[in-house]
Amino acid sequence: RWKAYGPKDHLQRHGVIGDDFGIWEDVVTSVDVAGVELRASTQDQQHTLAADFIAPRTIRLYATGAAVDAFAEGASITVSGTSSNNGSFTIGAIDTSGNRTDLDVGSGVTDETGGSTELRSFDGAVARRQGGVQVWYLSETAPAGVLALSAGDLVRVTAGGVDQYGTVERYSYRVEYDADEGEADGGLHTLRLKDVGGPLKGGSWSSGTVYKATSPTTFDTSGIPRWTGPFQVTKTGQGVNKIEVDLEFPAGLYTADETTGELLADTATFRFQIQQLDAGGNPTGGWQTTDVSVSTGDHLTAGESLNTPIRLTQTIFTGTGEWRIRGRRTSEESTAAAAQSRCVWSQLKGRRILRPSGQTVYGPVTLLALELEATAGLSQAAIERIRVAATRLLPKIRTPYDGDQLGRSRSPARAVYDMLTNPHYGLGYDPARIFDLVELRAARVLHSGVGITFDHLLTDQVSAREAIRLALQPALADMQIYNGKVSIRQEGPKEDRTLLFSPLNVIPGTLRLNFGFRSVGDPDGVKVVTLDPDSLAERSVVWPASAGRPTELKIYGMHPDFAQDFARVRWQQRKAGRLIAQFSVRGESRLARAGERVGLSWPTFGWGDAARLIAVDETEDGWDLTLDRPVPDIDGGIRWTQLRQADGTVVGPLAMTKSGPRRITLPDEPPIPLHVLGGGQEPTHVAIGKGQNFLLDLTVDTVEMDGPGRGKITARLYLPSAYEGTVFAGLAT
Repeated sequence: RWKAYGPKDHLQRHGVIGDDFGIWEDVVTSVDVAGVELRASTQDQQHTLAADFIAPRTIRLYATGAAVDAFAEGASITVSGTSSNNGSFTIGAIDTSGNRTDLDVGSGVTDETGGSTELRSFDGAVARRQGGVQVWYLSETAPAGVLALSAGDLVRVTAGGVDQYGTVERYSYRVEYDADEGEADGGLHTLRLKDVGGPLKGGSWSSGTVYKATSPTTFDTSGIPRWTGPFQVTKTGQGVNKIEVDLEFPAGLYTADETTGELLADTATFRFQIQQLDAGGNPTGGWQTTDVSVSTGDHLTAGESLNTPIRLTQTIFTGTGEWRIRGRRTSEESTAAAAQSRCVWSQLKGRRILRPSGQTVYGPVTLLALELEATAGLSQAAIERIRVAATRLLPKIRTPYDGDQLGRSRSPARAVYDMLTNPHYGLGYDPARIFDLVELRAARVLHSGVGITFDHLLTDQVSAREAIRLALQPALADMQIYNGKVSIRQEGPKEDRTLLFSPLNVIPGTLRLNFGFRSVGDPDGVKVVTLDPDSLAERSVVWPASAGRPTELKIYGMHPDFAQDFARVRWQQRKAGRLIAQFSVRGESRLARAGERVGLSWPTFGWGDAARLIAVDETEDGWDLTLDRPVPDIDGGIRWTQLRQADGTVVGPLAMTKSGPRRITLPDEPPIPLHVLGGGQEPTHVAIGKGQNFLLDLTVDTVEMDGPGRGKITARLYLPSAYEGTVFAGLAT
């Protein structure tokens, strides 16, 4: 049995492991409740909702869940914004079945339908669930511009058999372009809805329509008791059959005699309500109420001081399933200086009782049971300092996922595979759909070849993206999405350049070369902090050893033996990699990907001559530019031109050929407006010369869209010397 004792031997049993069939009792603690105050207070708020009024007694709200949690049976509400139903109503009953909430107010309701107007019909609709938010992707073959929507608007979306109401949390629109022609060939609207009526939807349909509520109704719930919560007891997919609410009175529970000042026992009362959730986290059915009364004498023994802290656990038995809970204080908290009744909701736990049916709780992980005995209370910090030497059992990188084929592994790549595919504690993705499995396997082999491992335990809740970053960081790697799949961006020596960029494929006028200079006070080294594998204490190394102001990197998953090499690589990169190139290219062929080694070939000029433009003609060979003086003859090398406008703007170098004594031909349309001599504006100046190319060796940092059919590339100097003499020199690709 695993037990933890608090003050006054307040027993908290966190789980039971049976000798015959393993775990049969398990506790799950909610991360949402930790020291929440429980007070008696009332609401002071208004809610704008889509609603219909059905005579003689029903107000139908097209919302469920958090959007209608403020309403309570027996409470009075004030309605405004309608044609014939403004005024006060008392709620007799609340029905949350279906995709709406019906308020039974007894009488006085006149038939009235909430108005809405159709904004647009679409050629395709895709619905996705993102947490507790509904996301719609609505497409149209001919871009028709943005919808008249903003955050807070009430909308209705129909698609197939779906008819859904919700409040706009965020709306965006973008034009889709043809990949080959660069012309607009569609529009995509992204609509995020909160406070959705009914369950969140998922699916795709060939059409959809969006309506906007034109006369939403305002409901004033001022005066209705305010709840703390609701809080989901467990994460989605975990069912419980018992809920435990931990309450604390940190300063005791007592009042004082107004005449004598003598401390007297006191009582505080609370109300908790629970509601069952479906598999998607949506409420089903109504609230179930549990009233709690806490009296001083029930928790302190004779002779104990009344200002002794009180801690108790209130158990609420439920049917098996997923639940949410809310609570409030129903007795007033004393305001007298000599009285104390402050209550804190310290923890929320759900307990699962499992029978010997082969059902597992955590999935394929090791479970450790401890019995701790102490003459005094054990602090939480002491419990958390238990150390265990463990070895990961991870699935092999294959498709489909096979949780039965496990092996000991410290591989960063296999850890990432497990995070995204494990159906128990990971994201449960299909490996073939989410991963570039060839690259993932290659990364595993590469890391194993130099002995790089990932040995950290994720003890706090983090996003999947952050967990992957932590796993790959010791290997000088990171995740990237390429061709729609997760692949590995690997640093290290690159044997070959995969692409070459030059004035022939870089969009004129987009190249920028920046050099970062060091400033006084900048870091003069790198400090890497790791964890000692035996003591788990932090260990650190600094490179160079003389650094007085190093920047600090915490890499807990890295073996300390590699820390100095890691610090050395990062410092070499920071010290020498100060040149950054940025340029845009067209997407006719494959764009670069982050982490690739590429070349940038660019000419420097030995100028021959300059001239002014007198005529421009478009021909089958390109664009003919006729000049006011002869084109110089240039022996050897490559001939280039630059164009200068009246405002001093210069574009180039541009490839050219000499096509006549006074004429040159450009293969592509000039990137700037051209002006000829005698045209009422200073003519375009044309410079012609021979180029001597220089070559920059670069590593791509980022690739992002830069307009229709264009990509913007940011790259920095490729520095193979940064890896020399380190273990990471073996990460050559």
